Amino acid sequence: MGWTFMPSHGRDRVEIIRGMLTWESDTFANEVIDHAVVGTTVYLLCRRMPKGAWEPDTTYINDAEGSYRWIAVVLTRKTRDAYDLGYKEMEESMGPVEAQCPKRIITAASPLRHPDPGIEGNYAARWRQKCLDQAAAKTKRKADLVHGATIRLSSPLDFTDGHRGDRFVVEIVKRRGRNRTYFRALNGGLYRIRNLDEIGYSVEAAAV
Repeated sequence: MGWTFMPSHGRDRVEIIRGMLTWESDTFANEVIDHAVVGTTVYLLCRRMPKGAWEPDTTYINDAEGSYRWIAVVLTRKTRDAYDLGYKEMEESMGPVEAQCPKRIITAASPLRHPDPGIEGNYAARWRQKCLDQAAAKTKRKADLVHGATIRLSSPLDFTDGHRGDRFVVEIVKRRGRNRTYFRALNGGLYRIRNLDEIGYSVEAAAV
């Protein structure tokens, strides 16, 4: 599915998206019971409820009354014209690239009929596991990267000022009311390093 653009008329994007995912048909009703916003992505925990007779869903294990809870992933984008809100809606079973859904939403969703993330084609299971892995990595990174800690990268990095290095001291600097993580090199330079988990690092010395 591609991007869809619409006028927001000044309404909040989450209000609009929750409204789109709240609907009722002759056979089902759908409601949003929780959501989280991470950057420009909205993760929504939805409940789909059957009306009358129902059959087991092929992706989720239904509750006793036939309902199940699933996760929607909606990318958003703002523009400067009349159609100022862009969105791209996906379900977790599509295996979205965006995988920063909070653990509380994943654990509240219905169990999967095919829960093994190691099996090809189990896209929802793989996506849920990726979200949990990223959440665990974020928790570890937050514990490791405290002010004053010394880290060593798995391989040296080249910076635009000509510096090349792999050993840094963590500095937490408050800017515009937010704590930001910087890295002080042996040459005295202060740098930002992105994708630290992909680069790989180890803590050589904890903060004193």
